[in-house]
Amino acid sequence: DINSKVVQELLKECDPLTTTQSGLKYKEEGNKAFKECDYAQASIHYTQSIESYVSLNINPNSTDENDVENIQQLCNVYSNRAACLLKLGDHKNALSDTEECLKLNPKHVKALFRKGLSLHALGRYREACPTFGEALKLNPNDQQIKQALLFAERKAQMEVRR
Repeated sequence: DINSKVVQELLKECDPLTTTQSGLKYKEEGNKAFKECDYAQASIHYTQSIESYVSLNINPNSTDENDVENIQQLCNVYSNRAACLLKLGDHKNALSDTEECLKLNPKHVKALFRKGLSLHALGRYREACPTFGEALKLNPNDQQIKQALLFAERKAQMEVRR
């Protein structure tokens, strides 16, 4: 019987995923690899997710509920890939991913924090300070951001003294 639960489940498994479902699936695979500390593999999955969401050609100013959700997901995936790239020591591309995320959502705290970390790792301490400051304004109780800001400020001051 075509309407039986078993047959419907089998059909569902064979059904190709929508672009949005693919983006979400790759994101979840990236999250799993990240948790396993396989940052290179996570980065690949996040790249596949980004490609899925970007292919939707969503207007970032859209108020459509699905578009807003997809933009949020895309933003999170850029931020997640930036975290991988930081772990892999690819600070320049991590910075690029945080900037892509912040174009979509300028108040994305994790992206601001990761942008600050990227700038810091690139020795751009004076640029890192206001970035950490912006993240701290949005999340004032975050000890990690406070520590990073203090460290960047010290490095910037040491740079001035040279």
